[in-house]
Amino acid sequence: MLTVFVLVGLGSPDQSGAQTDLQAENQSGGVSMEQIPGTSLFSRSPFRLDLAFDGGYDDNVSTNDLNQKGSAFADGRGTLSGKIGTERSNLTLNSMVQLIYFTDNVGIGNNPEINSQFSLDAFHSVSRRLQLRADLRAAYQEEPDFSANIGPNRRVGYFFNTDDSVSASFEWFQDFSTVTTARARWVRYDDAIVGALSNRVEGTIGEQFRYSLRRVVLVGEYRFEIIRYDTAPLDSTSHYLLGGIDYQVNRQMNVTIRGGATLRTYDQGATKTEPEAEGTLNYQIGRTSALSLNARYGLEEPDATSSFGTRTTFRVGLQLHQWLTAHIQAILTSYYTHDDNETLSNGPGVAVSQQQNSYDVSGTLLYALNRRWAVHVNFERSGIDSGLMGQNYTRDRYSAGFNLSF
Repeated sequence: MLTVFVLVGLGSPDQSGAQTDLQAENQSGGVSMEQIPGTSLFSRSPFRLDLAFDGGYDDNVSTNDLNQKGSAFADGRGTLSGKIGTERSNLTLNSMVQLIYFTDNVGIGNNPEINSQFSLDAFHSVSRRLQLRADLRAAYQEEPDFSANIGPNRRVGYFFNTDDSVSASFEWFQDFSTVTTARARWVRYDDAIVGALSNRVEGTIGEQFRYSLRRVVLVGEYRFEIIRYDTAPLDSTSHYLLGGIDYQVNRQMNVTIRGGATLRTYDQGATKTEPEAEGTLNYQIGRTSALSLNARYGLEEPDATSSFGTRTTFRVGLQLHQWLTAHIQAILTSYYTHDDNETLSNGPGVAVSQQQNSYDVSGTLLYALNRRWAVHVNFERSGIDSGLMGQNYTRDRYSAGFNLSF
């Protein structure tokens, strides 16, 4: 996947609820110098441009364990980010374009490879009681995304993914409020075979009921979800019943917990009921450390390469940023998923099951030469441990380079 190096903001809990995907705010692949005092050279401008250039080696470009091929590569990335507006109304923008050129013929079909991502977050406070939010995200890339339930955690060609949501929060009384949310996801793979099993549209509406007890907010939540596939016979409707808390432990730490159940009905007649649990932990440790932890257990869409009808997944993601000195920063990002796949059956027959584990771990060590320049070294290891023949692989990537920030 695109290695995550951009620092994650750890603010107060988002009233729209716990994230269902463990996705960092920005997967630019470049090292941000956001926490270096005075990084921006143009303080009057709300936008920042980061450029990163790397050279390195990838020992399994195609993520294929049967015919593993490695190659040296050159990597160039540009990231534009910024925030405009006031406390009452504001927009936050992040966009990234990455170009990777492999020096050897590794049979991946697209060389150079281009990955791009875009996100736009908008907030408007209509009044003291009513706040509106919109979060728009889109990506077109070839590298797999281990942080979200999109598709296979291996290279299967380019794919396009959007994940957009709008929400309205209204305070009815001093301690009681509601949050109404609508979310849509669109997944499209260029590869016809993968697309036949993965291309889909997901739509979710939800309602939260929130009661505040000082630093603890009690939450009851209902979600209704519709999923429609282009070809695969996996169309379904789901009901989520959840309860939990949002806990502002102190100014540096907040915790969000949700628990309940999911009832899913497939159009072909089968039903599935599973526990649902979600949680996040954000911890800002002084000015030198930041920790973000996300976890989820519940029903997800099956991996296109598994040919199974249902999947129950435990998913966890971790981002840790630590300034070791005034000039040296260490960054660790990791994702892990455990999948229990089963055949879809609406009769008394015994379901066939299979387990799969996926992981992606990356680390970066950065040295800031000054407010504008930095050098860094990166390492990333990813892979799949599956009970299916031909699905297992491991992949190591090593690189070093420099950053330029405007």
